[in-house]
Amino acid sequence: MKVINIFLLAIPFFSRVSSLLPPPKRICRDCIHYIGDNNECRLFGNTNIVTGEVKYPPAELIRRDSEKCGEDASHFKKNKFKIITESYFFCKKNWMVLSSAGIVYLYFKILYYKEHYHI
Repeated sequence: MKVINIFLLAIPFFSRVSSLLPPPKRICRDCIHYIGDNNECRLFGNTNIVTGEVKYPPAELIRRDSEKCGEDASHFKKNKFKIITESYFFCKKNWMVLSSAGIVYLYFKILYYKEHYHI
């Protein structure tokens, strides 16, 4: 009974403390404009008019510049497909290891079928 009373008294205290904490900052890796494999910002890219190549600035420089995105992340848009984009950049970076593991898996799978099904 005493534990319940202490818990009931503590609830208003913790709710006030949590409201005093600052809201979490917007982080570039959670933004839709963030390019994960190079830490670049897609929103402020410059296109070379001769070659057509697009160069993107580092996200850190964009966040430091108050005229572009700034510390408050004025152009931030939540990435709703973060699971897909992070998986894509992970596979793009580690394609050699993943393909090697796939080949080894298929090799052992073929050996298993040959052994058990006499193919």
